[in-house]
Formats: sequence, structure tokens, C-alpha cells
Amino acid sequence: MPTSPQRFEGILNKSPLLSKPRDGEILFVYLTVAEVAISTVLVREDKGMWTLFTDGSSNVKGAGLGIVLIPPSGESIRQIIKCYPITNNEAEYEAVIAGLELVRELSIEQIMIKSDSQLVVNQMQGTYTAREPRMQ
Repeated sequence: MPTSPQRFEGILNKSPLLSKPRDGEILFVYLTVAEVAISTVLVREDKGMWTLFTDGSSNVKGAGLGIVLIPPSGESIRQIIKCYPITNNEAEYEAVIAGLELVRELSIEQIMIKSDSQLVVNQMQGTYTAREPRMQ
């Protein structure tokens, strides 16, 4: 499991993780429903690069992680992971980590990661620094 954002720095610092939709662009909504969480991801399918979409959420019953991996060929791999109770921010990080583990298992060398968590995105890009040791 990665412990440092520097490990993925070459991948992340050139790719926008969040972006505004373009006029007339077709977007897809993926809905993930688990016992402890409901998550949605608005997706722009980018042909020519593998794209990883992640989302995590948490409530008093536990946490859920949502992962959608879309290769250039267009098929998608979707995973829902239920995990122990953690904070919402921790769930967002865990979703990215689980997605990166899937990418590694598939021997994908280049990936664009998209996340809806401002905290996660900014920390991975080096704009934010985590204060809590657990979040580092």
C-alpha cells in the first residue's frame, strides 16, 4: 500500500483531477449503492488513456469505497468496497489507494485519476499538507 504521494507524483502532477464539463459534451453518471454508502461519479470518458474515478463516503454504520476504471477500449471495471468505520476523508483516500492497487494489478503504467475530494486532490498534488499522521 502506498504511503507517500511522491510515489505517484509523475502521474498526478500533469493530469487535472477535477475539471469542468465542456459545452455539448456527453457525460455519464455512475451510481454506487452499498449498505453503508451511496456515491455518484460524473464521468467524461477520455479515449486514449486509462482513467480511474474514485469516491469514498462514511457514516455511522461504516464506510464505502467506489472505484470505476475505464480503459481506452471503453469497457469499465467497477468495484464497491465496504470497510470498517473511518472518517469521510479517510474513505476518500482509501478509495484512491484501492484504485491504485487495482491499476498496479493490471500492470497499467499510466493513469489519470479523478476524485471529487478537494482535500485528496490537493494533497496528492502537493498543494495541501496533511496535519494528522494517519492522513499522511
